[in-house]
Amino acid sequence: MNQSDFKKLDVLRKDYASVAGEPFQTFFCPVLFRDEAEELCRAHLVNQAFVGASRRWTIQRKDVDGFFGAFFESDFVKLQLRRAPEEEPFAILADRDRSRRLEPKVYLDDKRIEHYVAATSRHSILGLPWISAGALLTTSWTTLGAENVSGC
Repeated sequence: MNQSDFKKLDVLRKDYASVAGEPFQTFFCPVLFRDEAEELCRAHLVNQAFVGASRRWTIQRKDVDGFFGAFFESDFVKLQLRRAPEEEPFAILADRDRSRRLEPKVYLDDKRIEHYVAATSRHSILGLPWISAGALLTTSWTTLGAENVSGC
């Protein structure tokens, strides 16, 4: 920890003392409700992977911050990869990175349709320029219009 980390810890210690009547010994973790000697770190209030997120931080136990980073934040960050309301329904299928990270599934009449992300945007099984995904076709798929296909 550097000097600004120790200053932040001192502010937290004084704030805790104003509520509890005495300061914590090492660090009172507000998640575990424990004052234990554990390694501390800077914990961002909002995951830095979010575009435009605040850079504000606080002190937290490194093990607690790591737990949330590994088991919660990584999935929560995927929310920003979802389809925007004005975006075409199949846009995620056409985006190689989002398709890999979100693993979207396509269904037709409650049956899962296997699909793949094509190497080029010219590869389109429905003949629509914004689709660069292919599918393992069935006869019923080819006779139905795209409006009957539900996507991501």
